[in-house]
Amino acid sequence: MSVFVIPKNTATAAERRIPFVLVDATDLVTPEDVTVTGVKVSLSFGGGTVANSTNDIVKVDAGTGRYYLELTQTEANNAVGPVHGHLQPSGCARTYLEAMIGPSTALTAASTATDIANAVVEAEIDALETYNRSSNTAATITGPINGATTLTITTDASYQPIKSIA
Repeated sequence: MSVFVIPKNTATAAERRIPFVLVDATDLVTPEDVTVTGVKVSLSFGGGTVANSTNDIVKVDAGTGRYYLELTQTEANNAVGPVHGHLQPSGCARTYLEAMIGPSTALTAASTATDIANAVVEAEIDALETYNRSSNTAATITGPINGATTLTITTDASYQPIKSIA
C-alpha cells in the first residue's frame, strides 16, 4: 500500500486526492463499480476522532475499481501527520486509505524525494509531540527541516503488557 503526502492547506484540489481500489467482498479480486453518491470515507486525522469525509468518493474507472477521495481544503489543513480512512460500500470488501499531511513549505511542484522524505519525518515528529502519558520525561529529536524539537514521552504506570498465549 502506498502512502500519499498531501501538502497542508493546499488550494490545489488534485493534490488533496487519496486514490484507492474497490473490490468484490466475496472474491476480494473483482473490481467493483459502485454508485458514489452519498458514499463517504470514515477519516481520522493524526489518530483523532473518526468522522465522515465532507466529500463523496469519486469514480475514476469502474472497470479497474479505481476511485479517489478528495479532501476539502479545510480537511487538508488539519495538523501535519497521518490520515487514516476506511469504507465499505455495499458488496465491496472493506478498503483502507492511508495518507500523510505534510508541511506545505516542504512540498512544491519541484519537490525532490528528499523534500518529501523530510516532510514525512517532520510529520512523524509533530505526531510524537502530541503523545502524552501520565508522567513526563523530556526527549529531543532533531528533524531535517525544523531542527531540534523537545517533546515529552513517558510510560503509563497503569499500563499492563500484552501476555502471550501459549
